[in-house]
Amino acid sequence: YTDHWEHHAAWIEGASQRTQEDTKNLAKGVFLVCSEILAAAFALAFVAPTLSTLGSRVQPPGLPPGTVPGSWLVLLAVLLASLGLLVASFVAKNLVAIDMDNQRLEARYRKTLVNAEQEPAGGDAELLAVEGDLHRKEAVPATSMNPKEAKAINDAHHGPPATPERSPSAVAAAVAPYFDQLQENYTRMYANLVPIDAWNATFMRLVVLLPYLLSAPRLFEAESKVTLGDVQMMRFLFGDVFFALNAIAQHWPQINELRATIRRLRELEVAMSENEANVSTPTVLV
Repeated sequence: YTDHWEHHAAWIEGASQRTQEDTKNLAKGVFLVCSEILAAAFALAFVAPTLSTLGSRVQPPGLPPGTVPGSWLVLLAVLLASLGLLVASFVAKNLVAIDMDNQRLEARYRKTLVNAEQEPAGGDAELLAVEGDLHRKEAVPATSMNPKEAKAINDAHHGPPATPERSPSAVAAAVAPYFDQLQENYTRMYANLVPIDAWNATFMRLVVLLPYLLSAPRLFEAESKVTLGDVQMMRFLFGDVFFALNAIAQHWPQINELRATIRRLRELEVAMSENEANVSTPTVLV
């Protein structure tokens, strides 16, 4: 991105933020997705065979032994995790657009504060900001004297450096529109996060109870060989498989942030490729 920066920085909103912050968020998002996929793969590889063996002993209630294959518990966990992911994606369908708006508004708000911090009060071009202090341009030329001696001579000739004060109302007026928009957008974001968090919490509690509901009736059948230990083992193994498969749904807000980041980087790449002359098109993210 920086190789193609000088010609296109002004062609798209927030080019600096997309180049620095969005690329960092992209790396963090990819790390999250890959780690969750690896964790799910290892959980399935080590736990799913044991759950299938247990499923051959603990059949669904109301069915004679041997009616369904032993992998029915694993398939049930896959179906429930898929259901949870579909509902989570539907409930949080607006989060990508809201997150993109939030990044755009945060960039404007931050840029306004940076401008207010860097610009001297009153537009005095003779003052330069150096390490937090304001010094006049007509400073003593560099010599072998130490900085303290140079400062004392400057103060004797020109007086101590002035510390201009910026009117708080001017800064507040400059950032107020962006702050109000940002506050409104955060309210929208949290309003959309509440349903998905409520869904994930409720769904997980129901899934925790499901193994007991499926296996407990077998304990009271006359010819059943299901023990209380089988019920407890089924609960733990089924939970491990389900939570591994449902990890993406549990991290769906973070996944939406990754999707918004990828969309912003795609927009940056398109803006660069469309306005670039005699330079090869940058690689588009997959």
